[in-house]
Amino acid sequence: MRERYSPISAERLFGALKDEGRIALAQDIANLFPGVTREMAVGYLDSISKANNGDQAALSNLSQSHQTNISPSTEALVYIAQSCAELGLLDLGSRVILATLDSSTLIQSYIHNPFVGNALTYMGDKDSLLYHLNVSAAHKVRNSPSSEKTSIFLCTLPKAGSFYLAQNIQHEFSLPDIRISLDHFPSDQVVIEAAKLFARGGRSSWNHLDASDDNIQALCRAGIDKLVLQVRDPRQAMLSFIHHVDRNLVAQNLHYRARLDPHIPSAWAEWSLGEKIDFYIDGWLPKAMSWMERWCQVIADQCGPEILVLRFEDMREDALGHMKQIAAFYGYSTEQLSVSEKDANPHFRSGLKEEWREVLSPLQQSQANKHISFVVMETLGYPGVKELN
Repeated sequence: MRERYSPISAERLFGALKDEGRIALAQDIANLFPGVTREMAVGYLDSISKANNGDQAALSNLSQSHQTNISPSTEALVYIAQSCAELGLLDLGSRVILATLDSSTLIQSYIHNPFVGNALTYMGDKDSLLYHLNVSAAHKVRNSPSSEKTSIFLCTLPKAGSFYLAQNIQHEFSLPDIRISLDHFPSDQVVIEAAKLFARGGRSSWNHLDASDDNIQALCRAGIDKLVLQVRDPRQAMLSFIHHVDRNLVAQNLHYRARLDPHIPSAWAEWSLGEKIDFYIDGWLPKAMSWMERWCQVIADQCGPEILVLRFEDMREDALGHMKQIAAFYGYSTEQLSVSEKDANPHFRSGLKEEWREVLSPLQQSQANKHISFVVMETLGYPGVKELN
């Protein structure tokens, strides 16, 4: 599935919406998405142009040939919609996507297709998106049989090895991945009907869900009674996240910048690593610590699903042992399990435990430690952490 393309430039997109260079742009779109002809792309741009000029019915024909699956033409339309949003036409982009995907296709594309799912998460207000997703998922739940295989839910702090661990879970237990939340950090929302679909078994899901009262209640209502919580020293996670941001912005990931919290300043690319660290110490680290603290409260109150707490640092030392803990927790056999090589996974930059001690200046370390709750850290399995700072 496609996840990243450079956005259409403002000059080309705005020109095409005014019928300037539309055919040339349509040809480029056709070249990106095999199966889409230039004539089809011209038609898409024409409909979107009319909608931008106030024609409320112009987008009504977009979903006619895309209702049964996520085709190249669907992805081409999502690409155009993302480019609209990237250039400030957020409402137009949202309307294009919702016109492209009908109610039976919307949840399917959201939970299974990263390219379409990320676009949906990026655009539109949360209430509207939740409504459309829940309506679509409710239809799928009614028509989806239960599975004898237990679903596995992985909730992680960002940059705590989530992608690597999720990939191994999907492979070793033959559990396809679906989304059950809007996928925002540090404040996320459960898509309750998608969570019900997950709870029917035979699936895996991973996200960075926060432990708000609404989310915990939604998980319980959906029938999710267990989850794996994977954490990492937030100071190292912060440093890893900064490099993650750099990679995605260099790759011009369309949906990425707008979804980040804190939002990335326009001067980010010109900043030194030290300046980026200063920005994230104040803007990201307190939110990560608060995210961990809320999960600790749920564990202490025993008010939600049963939780298995794991640490990134332990996975780095013994990934197979990590997987065996998850298998045992969910009632799977621990025999004949295997894990992929971490160094071969593109989401592993270095996986170092305490690189932050070498990279952060003494002043930055002091500032970072002001945001750390050492009670929370010790609760999550970091004994003696206070004495090390």
